[in-house]
Amino acid sequence: MPRALSTLSLRAQRWAALALDALPAPAQVRLSGRPPVQVDGETLAPEVQLTLAMLERRREPPPETVSPAEARRRRRRLSAVYAGKPTPVGAVTDLELDTEPRLAARHYAP
Repeated sequence: MPRALSTLSLRAQRWAALALDALPAPAQVRLSGRPPVQVDGETLAPEVQLTLAMLERRREPPPETVSPAEARRRRRRLSAVYAGKPTPVGAVTDLELDTEPRLAARHYAP
């Protein structure tokens, strides 16, 4: 796929995602085609429910059925569509959590 078309396609998908995200919660649930999803008494956020429904409608094979390289390519594309504005970071501190086994962590401060 030519790069310009890819960029245009990503922009159109991004615009559509932003427009759908701006809809009222009841409209998002209705567009998902399902009643509100509840698990253990918690209701899935309407924008997440709609996003998952839209991804399902794309009829792409599940990530576990494609090569790792293809799965990564698809995730990068989706990340470009659904990414928010970057948050500025003032400082980054590497940490080690006092667990067994020890876990590395990173703290991002504004």
